[in-house]
Formats: sequence, structure tokens, C-alpha cells
Amino acid sequence: IDFGTCYSCVAMAEDDGSITIVPSSTAQNSIPSIVMFNTRKDGKPIVGLTAKRALEHPNPQNVVAFIKTEMHEEITKKRYKITEEETRYLSPIEPAACIYYELFSNANQHRLGLGHQAINNAVITVPAVCSEKQREQTKIAAELAGINVLQVINEPTAAAISYDIHVGETILVFDLGGGTLDVSIVQRTSENEYK
Repeated sequence: IDFGTCYSCVAMAEDDGSITIVPSSTAQNSIPSIVMFNTRKDGKPIVGLTAKRALEHPNPQNVVAFIKTEMHEEITKKRYKITEEETRYLSPIEPAACIYYELFSNANQHRLGLGHQAINNAVITVPAVCSEKQREQTKIAAELAGINVLQVINEPTAAAISYDIHVGETILVFDLGGGTLDVSIVQRTSENEYK
């Protein structure tokens, strides 16, 4: 799962080595990393395109965008109206969990549609410059969404894995993201290790 500053996506790696990007409920390869509260009576947030459209209103309330940039060493909580009756203070981890839940639900719906079983394991990617605290916050957000996080890896490493470089090969990875621009040199040092 790649939880991005502006857009997020999820891909499935099959046993045969093929990788499939899972389409969203709107048939897109990614969803906007935006969450909107106080639109449903049950308090369930809206994630993605509809939430993004709410940002176009002159005074968007209860809409959370650029969540990833708020996951700092020191997290601050903000006040959101969850339903008409309930207001809560949330850290960026809770809205991030909503995005992870949406992505993982889409992935499992896709799997079930193909006749496969649902899964609960995932690898999460983070920018290469993430601190240990930010990695931990990312893992907590995914776990709040019910995901068993197998590993948190750097985005350039994920790119190298998907490109399937050979042992001993070195590549340059440009990651032009919504919140960061990273350039990394990645070398595959063994069957299962990259540096």
C-alpha cells in the first residue's frame, strides 16, 4: 500500500510474481488521500473523490487533506465534527487509518470478485526520508484499519522490487510525490536484500 500525500493506491503481488494495481470503487488506479467527516448519520467517513470535491467549497469543514504531512515527531490533534451529535479531537493517525481501510477494502473486494480469499496482510511504503517515529505512526494507522503490517519499506526499495533488478544491479529511483521529491540509488545485494 502506498499512502501518498495527495493520492494513495494499493497493488497485489501474486504468487507468480505478477503485480496488479487494484482499481478504486470509481475504477481509478488511485484515490485522493482526503477524508470527510459529518456526512453520514452512522459517523462513517467518506474517503477519496467525493471528499476531494468537498474541498472545492468556499469553506470546507470536516475535510482532512495532506494528512501525511501532519505526521511529525510531535502530533497535534484537531477538532472534527464526526456526526451532528459527536465532536472529537483526532490526530492525523485516525484519518490516515480511514484511507488505509478504504484501500484495503477495495483490494479485498477485488480479490473476492476474482474468486480469491480476502487477505489481511500488507507491506506499507514510506518516503525514504521518514523518521522512525513517522514509520511507527504509519504502521499504527494501518493497524487501526485492521491490516496486519508485514513490513514498512522505503518507496524507492518498493520501486526496485517491482522493477525486478538482478542481484548486483544498481538503479537510480526518482520519486516525484505530492509532498516529497526523493532521488535514491538502490542496489540489490542478494535475493531478499536491497540497500
